[in-house]
Formats: sequence, C-alpha cells, structure tokens
Amino acid sequence: MNLHGNTRFVRANCFSLSCKKEHSWLNRAFEADFRISLLQQQIKQETALLKEAKECNISDSEAEEALRLVMEEHRKALCELLKIRPQIEKAIADTDATEDEKEILTRFYLLYETNEKIAEEMFYDLRTIPRKHKKALEK
Repeated sequence: MNLHGNTRFVRANCFSLSCKKEHSWLNRAFEADFRISLLQQQIKQETALLKEAKECNISDSEAEEALRLVMEEHRKALCELLKIRPQIEKAIADTDATEDEKEILTRFYLLYETNEKIAEEMFYDLRTIPRKHKKALEK
C-alpha cells in the first residue's frame, strides 16, 4: 500500500517473504495513524460545510449525517490504533534483536521516523539503518 506517494512502505527493502510479512504487520500503526489524520481533515471539512449550510439557510440534516459518519469512522480508527500500538510494542520488546535494533524498530514503526532521522539521532551511517532494520525484522 502506498499512501499518497509515501515511500514509507518500501523503505525496508525486504526481499524475503517473512521479512515483508513482518514489515507489513508492524506498519499497521503507521497506516492507522495516517487514516486517522485523513479522517481528522475530513471532519474539519465536513464541519466547515455544515457551518456554510446553516449560514445559507440550507437543510443541514444531510451534512450533519455525513459529519456523524466521519466522526464514527474516526472513533473506530482511533480505537484500532490504540489496540495495535501495544501489540507492536510487545512484539518489538519480545524479539531477539539487539537494543539498537529494537530502538530502530521502535523509531520506525511507532514514532514513524525516517531512516535519515534515525541515523542522525543514533549516530549511524545512513546505510547502516536499513541493514540493521532488515536484520531485526528477520529476528
């Protein structure tokens, strides 16, 4: 899945099936958070439309229903994220990866940091991060 040109999903350069599977499973929090952000934008738009409908003396029942549906979808997505994050945190903590590898996985899958930022913050060469990331996924 490539959300709006976001290259996040291909950064790990996983070639083995199990590595791709783990990467995909761990990316669930990012995908849920991204979905929540989109829904928040949609709620703002629907709220603005509802205000416009009221100012124009247009029946706002349809606009209210649309806003209600988006807000319900947002609530469900938020609940899903709140279920996913602890699962990912536990999976990372329970792996046989080194502490550095666990930190890379945490930064990548829970803090949504890029390889560049992780390398900078952990004082690694940029080429080291994808290698350690892949190694951690395989563990």
